[in-house]
Amino acid sequence: MKKNLVTLGLLLSLSACNLESSDDNDRDIAENTPAIISGDLLAQVSSDSSTDLSGSLTITDVDDGENKAISQSAVATHYGTFNLAEDGNWTYTLDGSNDEVVALTNANETLTDSIIVKSADGTSQTIVITIKGVEPVKINTPATISGDLAKTTINNVNGDLTGTVTVTDPDSGEASVVSQVSQATTYGTFSIDDAGSWIYTLTSSHTDVSALASLTDTLTDIINIESADGTMSSIKITITGPVITSTTSKVAKLTDTKTDDTGELRLKLADSDIEPLTTGKLTLSFKKEAGAQNNNPTDNDTDFKDAYIGLYGSSVSSGKDLIELKIKEGRYDIRNQDIEVDASFTGDEWIDVEFTWDATNASDTVQPLVTLSINSTQVTNAAFSSVSSNLSLTKAGLQYLSFKLADNDATVATAYYIDDIKIYSDTAGTVLIFKDDFESYELNATLESSNDESPYHSTTNEVVVVEQTKS
Repeated sequence: MKKNLVTLGLLLSLSACNLESSDDNDRDIAENTPAIISGDLLAQVSSDSSTDLSGSLTITDVDDGENKAISQSAVATHYGTFNLAEDGNWTYTLDGSNDEVVALTNANETLTDSIIVKSADGTSQTIVITIKGVEPVKINTPATISGDLAKTTINNVNGDLTGTVTVTDPDSGEASVVSQVSQATTYGTFSIDDAGSWIYTLTSSHTDVSALASLTDTLTDIINIESADGTMSSIKITITGPVITSTTSKVAKLTDTKTDDTGELRLKLADSDIEPLTTGKLTLSFKKEAGAQNNNPTDNDTDFKDAYIGLYGSSVSSGKDLIELKIKEGRYDIRNQDIEVDASFTGDEWIDVEFTWDATNASDTVQPLVTLSINSTQVTNAAFSSVSSNLSLTKAGLQYLSFKLADNDATVATAYYIDDIKIYSDTAGTVLIFKDDFESYELNATLESSNDESPYHSTTNEVVVVEQTKS
């Protein structure tokens, strides 16, 4: 009995020891606190992106050594690859060739790529990548513009210049032109409609345009045009001077080779049974050869000799004229008049002149009124008074017309030509009473009094009929 009690006591003692040992072991195992994973858990990328998406996670864990992530390297996801470092930094590379990604064609279409990440203690979290669709970039094909991109017009031709351009463009809705309406250009105005039809109106009064003298004188007007897609082109307008047609005409040629006289073509109206013209108009063309050098070494008045057009009353004397135009070397003068003639004279060119006179109110004390135009340009804005030194000689109007070259004490080696003389009995030039274009005479015929066909006065000297090319 005593033996059994001892055995029982021993067993109880051992049992108590085991229980105490078990409690100590349980206290040695620490309880795990789950980590908190925060940071860039949501991100977005465009379906056409070629740049890696990146983010950062923060691992918060009170347990020692567990505030880090379990790294991942080039892990394939649904739509790309994923990398995660222990410090929480991650990158995502989208697979732009994935069929589902390629199929996203607008911003309303999306895909999501969910990626599981874990901290060191096994706490998990999900990063969600949203992939947004992008409309495909439209690739523009530049248009081709053809048609009437270059045209030529003449500066004195009336009427608009027209043409058509064609726009070829494979892109839908872009085969048209950006219209322009009455756009000012350098030398005119330009309009074009969206179908490509254009109109160009030349400003012929533009100084540079009107100055073009022949077909070899040119200006260019460059006009930019644009197609619907922005493709640029230009239309080149070439502007030329007029077409010069040359004609051969018979004209009167005055020379001065005599040291005791001057070359002169004189018309006395009475010789043609024309009464003195109280009013009237004279038009004609003349050409003086350049370089009318004085050949008289003892005459020091001038190096060059003048040509003259004089309108006279009853006496052909210097200073007693209605008007006398002096054609000098490079310029014009009006005898005894303080009038500046802006026109310059160029030798060897045909010049058109026009005179009018009105002696309606002329008397022994009142001068007649006259006007002068050179190549259609008025010398003065209004009629001006004659300055005859003897008003009794001019008060009846025109009675003599005289063309002279050089003077009595000199000779010149050049010539002075006259053509298309027309005299009217009114200043408007409606009643023609005398004309001479010299076509009725034989070539080289003299117009001096020895020629019975000549209507000119007996003082006419050194004048013959020749041919001249006129343009």
